[in-house]
Amino acid sequence: MVDRQDRAAPARRRGPRSDNNVGALLPLSKAEIARQFMADKQRFGDAMLDFNLFFLGFKSDHLKAGSDCDRAVFDFPNAVAAAQALLRGGDYLKLFDLEGPYYMAPLRDGASDEPPQPDDVGPSPAQLRPKTMREIEAVFADAVAFANAKPAPALSVLGSKVETSPTAGKR
Repeated sequence: MVDRQDRAAPARRRGPRSDNNVGALLPLSKAEIARQFMADKQRFGDAMLDFNLFFLGFKSDHLKAGSDCDRAVFDFPNAVAAAQALLRGGDYLKLFDLEGPYYMAPLRDGASDEPPQPDDVGPSPAQLRPKTMREIEAVFADAVAFANAKPAPALSVLGSKVETSPTAGKR
């Protein structure tokens, strides 16, 4: 038989909140307590994401900063995808996918953690975004121009070069 302390343990671990009524959980079975916690999808999803990060070995001290997730969470898309799948009744084992979806962190409103470049001192992050996007677009334009300037050799030429190389056929 499960005693009262075991039934109230999940609420105690989660910490005090104004909407926690531990006394209401005492007469419930374990399954009913679990269903009650799972009914609050926001908190349950956050708890699962927190567990996933812990399980993967990358537990952050704070899962959220205000209403946004900590930036480190976005480095582990499989943890996010598994928590989302669990909430939707999907495949929780997405936690072990090596190639998961890409999640982009929200753009910063405040100062960056890294020191700015000398010519970027002063403007706000919102003012720097257009400049940064122009720089990125210029890099891509240069890469496309480079690729178009010299067409790739035909596959037959590459094959003959491989066959005539001094290390061809040797292991």
